[in-house]
Amino acid sequence: MSTKKICILGTGSGAMAVSGFLAHKGFDVSLWDDGDFTDNIRAIQEHESCIELTGEGHIGKIRLRQVTTDMAQAVSKAAMILLIMPSFAFGVTARKLAAHLKPGMKVYVCCGSTGGALEIAKIFHDSGKLQGVCVGEFSELPLGCFKTGPTSVRINTVVPYNEFSAFPAKDTEKLLPEIQEVFGDVRPLRDVLESALANGNIVCHGPVVMLNAAGTEGNPDNHHYRDGITPSVARVMDAVDTERIAVGKVLGYKILPIAESCVASGYCPKLLENTYLTFRTSQDFMTAPGPTTLHHRYMTEDIPYSALVVSVLGRVTGVPTPVTDAMITVCSALMGQDYWTEGRTADVLGVDGMDADAILRFLQEGYPELG
Repeated sequence: MSTKKICILGTGSGAMAVSGFLAHKGFDVSLWDDGDFTDNIRAIQEHESCIELTGEGHIGKIRLRQVTTDMAQAVSKAAMILLIMPSFAFGVTARKLAAHLKPGMKVYVCCGSTGGALEIAKIFHDSGKLQGVCVGEFSELPLGCFKTGPTSVRINTVVPYNEFSAFPAKDTEKLLPEIQEVFGDVRPLRDVLESALANGNIVCHGPVVMLNAAGTEGNPDNHHYRDGITPSVARVMDAVDTERIAVGKVLGYKILPIAESCVASGYCPKLLENTYLTFRTSQDFMTAPGPTTLHHRYMTEDIPYSALVVSVLGRVTGVPTPVTDAMITVCSALMGQDYWTEGRTADVLGVDGMDADAILRFLQEGYPELG
């Protein structure tokens, strides 16, 4: 067993899979979740603190060192703290974590969805706890997976490499060796917004759920990718993708189109002439079960906490995002909420009042006390 202690916050499929995966590699892993998810924690505790991993690698039953709802106990002496949970839980979790932060701690979101590292850094900053704490984010979860039971997860895909940036980005290079020790091939990004805009869920989830609302609600046999993505739906995905890429280009990022990205990460085996056909080549996508309600992270996370960031940055950079804007407005109506004010706004990201140049400096240097 490695002496390197890793604490994972969350008990969703991603958190469970990464916990078992890293414990199998020999790391000392603690798993935490909020008291609202006591049933999740208790189920694992009663299963001898073990996670069962099936699918790629056929790893089997893996014991974790600690499974708890006690955050102080979970993060104590952890060399690395990973938030692996839906974006709508970042804020409340970061506020609880702030009470236990000490200089030298490393807190990474995996994945950050869109702007996750900036949200938690602002919470730590506003709590007076950011000084001496490392914050960063991965561009995607290292495993494609889904829960098959209270203590079991099926791994469909192990991504061949991941990408990472610290906030502020000037710290990325010094953090990378330790991160590569844990996750293998991890490549540096220029900053956390490059990671954020690489989030393919902006394109793959929100447009499909919005355009298939009637076929999603109450449908026990809904397959999001297989049934929800038709050639016309894929054209809307491409329109959202074009806006995401355009915002990234103005900020100096080269963002891969969604089809190319899915091939590079191993989700799709080959690139065909369009997004629709490329997605049809993916066994993982074609067999993955989809949501049966609109109250699902494909909507509640990927619209207000991901798509909204593209619109926010579009306004700052002067890039029009009409299709993304329309999607946010329609999804707000579908859900009876105002995602324009309830998600990752410029204030939540800590960039309110900044222009593009100021944001890029902020990403590199961080808050004044980090200078």
